[in-house]
Amino acid sequence: MAPPLVYLSPTEDGTGASTLMKAAFCGNLGSLKGAMPIKRLEIEKVKAQDAVLAFKNDGIGLLHAAACQGQLNVCKFLVEELGGDVNIAGAQGLTPFMAAAESDDVPTVKYFLDHGGDVTKADVRGCTVLHHAAGTGCCKVTEFLLSKGIPVDIDCGLGTPLLHAANDDKDKTLKILLDHKADPNVIVNNGACSLLMSSLVCRSLKCMKLLIKAGADVNGKGALVSPLMFAASQGCYTNFIKFLLKAGANPNIPDDLGWLPVEHAALRDCREDVERLFPLTSPIPNVPEWSVNGIISHAKVKDIRPMTIDHGPTTVLYTNRSICRLLMGDGEDAQSDGNRSRMMRPNWEKACYRWSAGHMLLKEYKQLWDALMDAQKLDPGSVEIEKEQREYDIQESKDVVESKVGLYDKPTASYGVKPPNVSSVMGKTQVFVKHPHGTLSLQIDTCKDVVFLKEEVEKRMRLDVSGSFFVYQMSTLEAGIPLSSYGIEKDSNIYMCGRLLGGQRFHGSRRVHGRRKFHGRRKFKTLSQFF
Repeated sequence: MAPPLVYLSPTEDGTGASTLMKAAFCGNLGSLKGAMPIKRLEIEKVKAQDAVLAFKNDGIGLLHAAACQGQLNVCKFLVEELGGDVNIAGAQGLTPFMAAAESDDVPTVKYFLDHGGDVTKADVRGCTVLHHAAGTGCCKVTEFLLSKGIPVDIDCGLGTPLLHAANDDKDKTLKILLDHKADPNVIVNNGACSLLMSSLVCRSLKCMKLLIKAGADVNGKGALVSPLMFAASQGCYTNFIKFLLKAGANPNIPDDLGWLPVEHAALRDCREDVERLFPLTSPIPNVPEWSVNGIISHAKVKDIRPMTIDHGPTTVLYTNRSICRLLMGDGEDAQSDGNRSRMMRPNWEKACYRWSAGHMLLKEYKQLWDALMDAQKLDPGSVEIEKEQREYDIQESKDVVESKVGLYDKPTASYGVKPPNVSSVMGKTQVFVKHPHGTLSLQIDTCKDVVFLKEEVEKRMRLDVSGSFFVYQMSTLEAGIPLSSYGIEKDSNIYMCGRLLGGQRFHGSRRVHGRRKFHGRRKFKTLSQFF
């Protein structure tokens, strides 16, 4: 399950919907039953169904909050005593049954299934309960649902569960699906790419190995471009090119303009990739000198052509249609068109940019960040791309505050009012790192990631904290993501959890909790120690 969350104080009068949400989320059945709003509804003889539906936050109800954490006792109370509907659609069409699947708690999922949980119902993104389990890496629930006869390749129009596992780098659930004979050669995104391509775009080598072992076509037959073509046209994919060639990828399959993978690698002036592809590529007739240097020179000359030839009408059509669909709020189709445009012209920064816009609308921040970084590599000076990156920081910070189904009180000011990296302009930001043995006050640069934070903590504590993880506002801080993206600002409390691996011993007058000296190793447990 996810790392434990921080308990926050209830609302002023202790009777608001926020209090009920927290009680349901934390499994505090006593507080939930004794809450004033429930009692008031019972006195006024309001229908039991209304009592469940009366308390919502952003379209998420009490049953959703309890289900997502596998709080079975609360779920039973809401369903059996108050008549809650296990298939009621909340925000984005999410049902309590789907939320339970993401908890990886089999008893809760079994309870919902026994009480009428609909395994074929999909949310607005076309995800069923099996999609949610596979896409979040919940192995136990995935195996349980498959054992109940749910089709492994169930598709409501936007991909199979195997696609969601591949897109989110969930290699364990992907293996479970493949063991149950899931089709590894499904073409997704309206024919734009294969599952192997999706894993490649997400840089998931583990998923790629599993798909190929299960029989996936290494050349992506039926898709717009082959995985090898895409890898050769991008930067930092050298290891993937080596893997694809070893797996039997054909380097002589051209793209829609007749370019071969070795030409795309030469256009990027990546000699290492060209040298790897050159011996396996058949000689190109119009290349005067068939050598590594000759191919690089030929590719640069070949690329000097009118813009109308470089960006054909089909690519422009998909890009423009992606913009229209974004304005209509159709993130799935906008992302699909942007993806097709990117597959057809991998070296066009506009294609990467339009593809990222679809991820922004769908709040898929990992894929969004990768797309923006690819776009910036192709056009480092683009003001439009830099603006989109700032919008990414602001939007993700707002979601950290507002998207956790009302489990804590919202601040009076929005994180979107000022850019999260404003502290980097003014200097370092003071934060408090809390652990079971005390609190550290640190001055950090929020433009850096959690790796920098760990280094600062190790300097102060003189201990190895490599086995620990850091939590802020119920989100685990990840490497490679700026601290500002989580909404961290002045005087923020960051919680360190995990296990200390030991380090320099403290001697002398240093004491812990004012009682005894601190010697040797210490263990971190859960965040419940802080409260």
